[in-house]
Amino acid sequence: MKKGDKFLKINNQEIDFHDQLTSQLYHSKGKKAHILILRDGKEIEKDAFIGQDGLLGVNFKDLKISSDTSAFYTKNYSFGEAFTSGFGKGLRTMYMNVAQFKYVATAKGAKSIGGVGSIGKLFPPVWNWQAFWTLTAFLSMMLAIMNLLPIPALDGGHVMFLLYEMITGRAPGQKFMEYAQYVGFFLLLGLILYANGKDLVGAITG
Repeated sequence: MKKGDKFLKINNQEIDFHDQLTSQLYHSKGKKAHILILRDGKEIEKDAFIGQDGLLGVNFKDLKISSDTSAFYTKNYSFGEAFTSGFGKGLRTMYMNVAQFKYVATAKGAKSIGGVGSIGKLFPPVWNWQAFWTLTAFLSMMLAIMNLLPIPALDGGHVMFLLYEMITGRAPGQKFMEYAQYVGFFLLLGLILYANGKDLVGAITG
């Protein structure tokens, strides 16, 4: 790959957005991918081996939505096309992030945790309505996914207890439910303190 190359297709799937690129690379990890790029006005086809990390030898560091409007182009959709495209992008985004849950209980996952400060850094330094609503939608989807985790005090925890009741025919004891709620609450509180404390230490140490 060279500076200025533009991805057109990966495995015959058109690439218009960053999430489509990462999705195709993720599904091709450990295998060869057929890539069509545009270089100096000419289309070039290449076969590339994608590593187990789902990267093509390069990665986006500190990816942010640019505030430079010249970095964007406009693609017009009809109402139906916009709904279909937006729904598809939402599913791809959710899938890519759910796939990262395997790192939750690992050192890599612990290093990636961030609090309010880390979330704020995702937004560009100057107002950009597209960046604001894109990231707001992303955070809303991730909150919905996190809420479904089988942790007491979250909706996923309540679903877990309901499934237990459906299978066994009896509800968990009241004391057990009470203690489970306490455990879930303190787990979440500890996670919030850790994430924001990590941001604070990072800000102090630079």
